[in-house]
Amino acid sequence: MRGANDGLWDWNLETNDVYFSPRWKQILGYAEHELSPHVDEFFKLLHPDDQAPTTDKITAYFDKKIPAYEVTFRLQHKDGHYVWILSRGIAVWNEQAKPLRMVGTHVDLTAQKQAEEALSQAKEAAEVANRAKSAFLANMSHELRTPLNGILGYAQILKLHNLNAQQQEGIAVIQRSGEYLLTLINDVLDLSKIEANRIELVPTAFYFENFLGEMNELFHMRAQQKGIPFHYQPLTQLPTIVHADETRLRQVLINLLGNAVKFTEQGCVTFKVSSIQNPKGQTWKIRFQVEDSGIGISQDELSKIFLPFQQAGEQNYQAQGTGLGLAISKKLVEMMGGELQVNSTLGQGSTFWMELDLQEISNTTPEQTDKPEIIGFDGPPRTLLVVDDKWENRSVLVNMLAPLGFKMMEACDGQESVDKALQTQPDAILMDLMMPVKDGFEATRQIRTMPELKEVVIIAISASAFDFHQQQSQEAGCDDFIAKPFKRDVLLEKLQKHLNLKWIYDKTQSTPSQRQKSEKSLFSSLWEGGNFQPPAIKGPSPEQAAILFEFSLKGDIESIMDYVEKLEQTELQTFSVEIKKLAEEFQINKISEIAKYYREAASLAEVSTAMPTAEQAAILFDLAMKGDVYGLRDYLEQLEQNDDKLAQFAKQIRPLAKQFQYDKICEIVQPYMDNKLSPSPKQLESKL
Repeated sequence: MRGANDGLWDWNLETNDVYFSPRWKQILGYAEHELSPHVDEFFKLLHPDDQAPTTDKITAYFDKKIPAYEVTFRLQHKDGHYVWILSRGIAVWNEQAKPLRMVGTHVDLTAQKQAEEALSQAKEAAEVANRAKSAFLANMSHELRTPLNGILGYAQILKLHNLNAQQQEGIAVIQRSGEYLLTLINDVLDLSKIEANRIELVPTAFYFENFLGEMNELFHMRAQQKGIPFHYQPLTQLPTIVHADETRLRQVLINLLGNAVKFTEQGCVTFKVSSIQNPKGQTWKIRFQVEDSGIGISQDELSKIFLPFQQAGEQNYQAQGTGLGLAISKKLVEMMGGELQVNSTLGQGSTFWMELDLQEISNTTPEQTDKPEIIGFDGPPRTLLVVDDKWENRSVLVNMLAPLGFKMMEACDGQESVDKALQTQPDAILMDLMMPVKDGFEATRQIRTMPELKEVVIIAISASAFDFHQQQSQEAGCDDFIAKPFKRDVLLEKLQKHLNLKWIYDKTQSTPSQRQKSEKSLFSSLWEGGNFQPPAIKGPSPEQAAILFEFSLKGDIESIMDYVEKLEQTELQTFSVEIKKLAEEFQINKISEIAKYYREAASLAEVSTAMPTAEQAAILFDLAMKGDVYGLRDYLEQLEQNDDKLAQFAKQIRPLAKQFQYDKICEIVQPYMDNKLSPSPKQLESKL
């Protein structure tokens, strides 16, 4: 017992005398000669709240209603405070099953109870803090999204008007700035959702090359504005259509590429993408790698950069952003089955990379996004009731929907919405949730109890982006939910779904599906015996054909459409129209064969004997060694403009640059650097 450090007690049930061991008394602060050896002494020390439970436990044990005696209670210490005790005991019975004596131990649980109490208090404090954080985020989101809804809403409305180029650019600046602020808000909300495990991936099918092309265009422009080169290098063949969460993947890459451009003042930023296809299935392991020659990160700070609100580098860089991007990106990459990794050297630059397993889709076509403008709807007029306590929010909805033919009604709080809904019997109600007098939840619940309004469509439009508000709106009776600030296309899609609308489109435009129903391309019937037979129309130059060929190999329909629209402004109008028809029919293989024919049709023997000087060749060689496709493009254009005799040579080199065949370019231009005899046209043809 001394080794166990427990107190011992021995209770004579016939005399009610009790032996309390020295350790038993010591636990309560008493000396050995203190406390009388009687059971009353124990009950005097027992906490009033523990008297009845302890007595009940003893009685139940003596009546053999429970197999063992074990109870926790509080005994008063000599200095007045209470000590938590775990008491265990066993009785000695006579032949008549009457208890004669009971012996047991006391274990001091005070330290354990204090730890449990501290843990409970800490847990409660954490829950209070978490509730406060959620309340703050909800309020912050609502207060910031409300004015953003007006800014971005009117930006969308104004873009529909006939504005000049300067006005359009001004509206675009407003919209980009508003969307950037919205991104910062969403970063904070995303982190909160990730920490609570409330975020889910939404995979869809999308054109992978188009997706990467958008990244390239966006950051080539940003880098150009900063005066640094940006290189996009697809190192291997890539899948055409993949199944993944396009939005979240874009979010991660924008963060990584944005950081690379932001922290690079000299040198360049390189975006590399490579892949390995699983030979047993349609899965590709895609490696995304972002390299920069920026300020770099010290080893001490590397471990911190993936933590929320942590930023590395100098103070002027830390002021740009929230410090949440990498923390969110890391979590998203892990959700997608990968791991975000980094190597960095202070003063030299950083490399971030991740590998993701993406599934290739071969039997589907991603949803087209270039839809023509909606100008109205078929059928009788529809009445919409807009409910919002903010005039600017009501104004956005009214000005966005009234031009399409909707009859618009307005209410500024939940009670007015109930009254006007009864009066006007609208086809749909666009209901804000957070309003004075009566909020949208209560108004919706009240409307659902009215037989004449029970079936009316109610779409919640709220500045709250939290899932639980969306869930609450559905429980209240809303048919759908839209978060502010909303996009016009999303709003129209919801109205079409719930009101079964048939849109009227601008007849000057057409959808891809409508264009596919147009006249077949002139090229469609020009295959004889599997070989292409060109029509009697003017075809593209080898350089132009090489660009088309490159896009066709990537399956990049959007880039093909953009390029042939440019060609349509030249003497190649007929050719461009026919290629566009094939693109609308997704006839990638035919476009590839046509482009290949025209690319190879002009004999390379026609290349001028005028060749670059040693200095010009050295510049081309240096640009090719750096993999600077944009530098090559600009310099080749310079050669064409400054020397007509070099134009044909430049046109033959440019397709190699666009196809990232830097080794081939170096092989061609190196002889001129070394002042060796220029290759003959036939030798140049073999190299090309």
